[in-house]
This record gives sequence, structure tokens and C-alpha cells, in this order.
Amino acid sequence: MVFVAPPLTSTTGFTLGNGSGIAMSGGTASLSGSTDGWYPALYTATPVASDAFFAQCTVASTPTSVPSALLIRGNSSTWQQVAVGFGSAATYLIFMTSATASGAVTESTIATVFASGDVCRVTAVPIVTGGTLYTAYQNGASIGVWTDSGATSSSGSAYRLGGLAMQRNSFTNSCSLSTLSIGDLGGLVARPNNVPLYRSALY
Repeated sequence: MVFVAPPLTSTTGFTLGNGSGIAMSGGTASLSGSTDGWYPALYTATPVASDAFFAQCTVASTPTSVPSALLIRGNSSTWQQVAVGFGSAATYLIFMTSATASGAVTESTIATVFASGDVCRVTAVPIVTGGTLYTAYQNGASIGVWTDSGATSSSGSAYRLGGLAMQRNSFTNSCSLSTLSIGDLGGLVARPNNVPLYRSALY
């Protein structure tokens, strides 16, 4: 099992997509520059060890109309990302396969919104019959899922990265984030009906 908590004091250990649009200092990640776009940063220094893992962060400033995001199931070569995007109007589970978010597909829209100080967590858990169950949490409570039973999102050792993303659109920046952590979930898998979870060794 692997657990990592990048200090967010610099982008060391991260692979940045779409240029250096993210700045990390003093434990907080924020948007850098004034060019519109989507700017992901995957922590590539230490991938997790299994397909069942989580990513978690704290919302460090009030969300805006342009969502920031917590990333899971990332690959820094193909730039696959499954994102929990939190903006001022809603929260989204999004699948994308590019560093610029072109072709992004919103898989689930969640009415719940985050506030400064809230903790966001997302888990990726393999489904027994194939695919992945993604669950978003706010302060420990489940708020929404994407059941990717068709395995739209790839898995395997190349897709075990987590991270953060910022974006800017029409003079508006997304919110800053802090306290990133990424870790294994100890072999959890989901039953065919996707709930509850259990450890495969006990099945």
C-alpha cells in the first residue's frame, strides 16, 4: 500500500499539463498567469500500488463559477483524468483524455457545492464485473457517483496517479486548493450492484 501527501510547496514531483498554469507555494495550489485554459498537475513521483485508491484535498478559497478539480485515475502520457470539479453552482464528475480538457465529458452533475475549508475526497474502486465505481465525498459524506461499468476510463498500473487542476475562463480564476493526499484503499472492490464495498480477499 502507498500513501503520499505532497507538501504543495513547489511543483516538484508533479507533471504539469498544458504548461505551467499552476503555482504551488506555502502548502496551497493556485492558478498562475492570465491565460484561459485547463491546467492539470498529476503527482507522478509516487504512484499508488493498486487500482483501488483515493485522492483528497481541502478547498482553500471560495469556489467560483469556474471549477477547480481533484484528479484521480490519471495518466501523464495520455492525460486521462477523472475529475471532481467544484464550482460555485454545482459539483461535477468529469472524464477527459487530454491535458487541455478538450473532449471532456460530464458523467455526473451533483447539486452539492463546496465552501472554503471543505474537504473533497474521491475514490476509484474496481467493479467485480468490470469497470470502476467513482464516488465523490464532501467532509466525509458521499455526495455522488459515476458507475463506469463500461470501463470508459482505463485502469491498470499506468493509471494510478492523483492530482489537482485549476482553470481560468473569461477573466475568472478557479479557487485554490490545499492538503492533497493520495493513497491505496487496500484492495477494495465493488459488488455488481456497486454497493456495498468489500475486500476481495474476504469474498
